[in-house]
Amino acid sequence: MNKEEAKKQVGKNLKRLRQRSGMSQEELALKVGYKGRSAINKIETGTNDMSREMIIKCAQALNVSPVEFFREQPTNPDVAILPAGAFRGGSDMQRPVEPEVLVDFNKLTDKNKEQAMSYIKYLLDSQKGENK
Repeated sequence: MNKEEAKKQVGKNLKRLRQRSGMSQEELALKVGYKGRSAINKIETGTNDMSREMIIKCAQALNVSPVEFFREQPTNPDVAILPAGAFRGGSDMQRPVEPEVLVDFNKLTDKNKEQAMSYIKYLLDSQKGENK
């Protein structure tokens, strides 16, 4: 993959991840420190590159691993995967999540996300005991 193709792939992934989170270009731009949506639009269309710093900021704003920007399109784009260890859940949290649940999850405050992940981990741990 050459530089232009890579830039377009990062842009496609940014758009997919942003839309999956239910965020507008304007909302994401303001969250990561841009003044308006045009900077995000230029990245999504492959016109502009993203700096490493901006990749990290966007990943944090979208609650994904920075690696997600460099992946080829997932085989099933309707299913999201929470990154391993995204909160306190560790590798047990690498499970499919329905898109509408992830969008709602991303609307939570960081504190509430932590509480939700702790509760999910608790449920998974207690479920292991039930399966014995």
